[in-house]
Order: sequence, then C-alpha cells, then structure tokens
Amino acid sequence: MARRNTIPNKTLRLLYAHSGNCCAFEGCHNPIFEDDGTLTGECCHIEAYSKDGPRYNEQQTDEERNGYGNLVFMCHRHHKIIDSHPEQYTVEKLKTIKKSHENKYSAQHLEATDTMLLLLQKDSERYWTSLHLMDKMDDSGFKMELGENDIYSLMENIKETYECLQNNINSVVESSRRLQEDLIKECDKCGIDYSSFDKIPYTENSLVCRDWESVNLAFPNCMAMLKTRYCQLCVNLLEKLVVYNQDYLDLLYKCKNELNDAHKSAYYID
Repeated sequence: MARRNTIPNKTLRLLYAHSGNCCAFEGCHNPIFEDDGTLTGECCHIEAYSKDGPRYNEQQTDEERNGYGNLVFMCHRHHKIIDSHPEQYTVEKLKTIKKSHENKYSAQHLEATDTMLLLLQKDSERYWTSLHLMDKMDDSGFKMELGENDIYSLMENIKETYECLQNNINSVVESSRRLQEDLIKECDKCGIDYSSFDKIPYTENSLVCRDWESVNLAFPNCMAMLKTRYCQLCVNLLEKLVVYNQDYLDLLYKCKNELNDAHKSAYYID
C-alpha cells in the first residue's frame, strides 16, 4: 500500500467546518466528533489514495488526492459501505453527496457558528475566572497562584521550574557523592577509626554505592526525557497556534531549535 502523505490541517479544518459535525451520507446523523472531543468519524477519499483502493485515479497527484475536493467526512459505517461498493458509489455520486451535504453548512450558517464560538469563549472566561478566584480567596499565604496564562509566560515558567528541579537534583547528587567523605570527617571528630569500614567489600558498602542507580541512571534519564518531551509539546502546540496567529512564528522557530538540540543529546544512560 502506498504511503499516505499527511492531509494539510487547513484542509481538515475546512472539511470539518462544512461538515456540520455530521456524516455526509444522506439520512445519517452520526457525529464526526463526540461531545467529549473523541473523533469517531473518518476522513474518506472519494478517489482512493492507494493504487489498490476503490475509485483510484492514476492521473491524480498526491496533492490532489489529499485535496479538499477529494475528501469528505463520514462515519465508520458509511465509509465502509461506500468503499465496499465502488460500482454503486461512483466518483460522481460521492461528489454529489459531498456537495449536497456541504451546501447545508455554507456561509449562511456562519451566524450559528459565531454564536457557538461566543458561548465557548464565555465558558472559557468563567472557567479561568473561577480558578483565579481561588487564589484571591485563599488566606493561608501558601497557595500556588496560577499567574499569567498566556502561552509564552507559561512556557518560560515551566522552563524555570525545570531548571530549578535540575539544580535541586544536582545538590542531592553532590550530597550523595560526599556521604563517605563527610562520614570520615565526623568519625575523626568523634575519635572513631573509620578504617574498619574498609573491610566491607566495595559493592556492599552502602556509603560508597548509596543511590548509585538514581544518581547515575534514573535522574539523568528522567531529566533528559522531561526536557525533550517539554520541547516537543511546545512545538506541537505552537504549530497549531501559528495557523491562527502568526505572532507565534518566531517562538515556534525558537522551540524547534531547542527540540533539535535536546533530541541530539537524548540518549539513555545504561
């Protein structure tokens, strides 16, 4: 089977906007996305992407195959039906189905869409207001406040917290490595002969090997993974945001470079 190139996000958004969140098959009301955001619908090719697929057109380019005109949202059931009976569901019939369905959700329905967006915006405002209210009502003095919630500030705050965690781990690691040295000094102060500890084999001496796996394996691997995943999350998030707001473009390039650098050095210590 041919390898499928990714359908552009812009195309998927346009398809969804004209789908009404409903399967395009006539008479079907199955949703594309459930109320909880679960994707249960499928993006169907009218003329197959793969050579062995139904209604394949060898004259099409990959761009045309993944283009808006060759795609339609349907539920799993009807996707299976149209692909199992290509002689009945021809290219012409499917394009008619697509056009008829999408006409229901053309520009004349944008007013309803704007209303939905306004409701979502108000709900978001209520949510954040309630969280910030928790900060103001707490009088313990120890409540961790949310602070700023814009993307850049949050990313910087997480990065600072990561660096603080790394510094604390470094302190614990250094303290663990100085354990034997510190004990020798304390023994000298108390007039205790530390040389008796030398009788213990190196591999069994907890003063020498204490926290060895955490210090040399667990901590470095965990922090490297955390940094890489954080950079990856930032890039994935900004790639979606930049489609709507070009102001995030410079930050996206910066995060891509950070992910590239982090990934280059991301090797498990074993």
